[in-house]
Amino acid sequence: MVELLTAFGLGAAEMGISARLTRAISREKIIEAGMLTIAQILLWFYVVSQYAIDVKQHLPEVAAYTVGAVLGVMGAVRMGRKK
Repeated sequence: MVELLTAFGLGAAEMGISARLTRAISREKIIEAGMLTIAQILLWFYVVSQYAIDVKQHLPEVAAYTVGAVLGVMGAVRMGRKK
């Protein structure tokens, strides 16, 4: 169960970082974009090293990561809307 929650959280975090990175790039915030890129690459490396080596063995974690990624994108878009 912990592995599924971890994968879910990683998916949500990666998509949140991705959305913020896109916003930082579009607003030409160089330092913020660089720091977010570092965070995204480290997170990506961790995910690949943990789950992508043997995908068949980690299908529940991959599914949890995917759901987390979808909700992370949806949340980032919702939070980014102008009021």
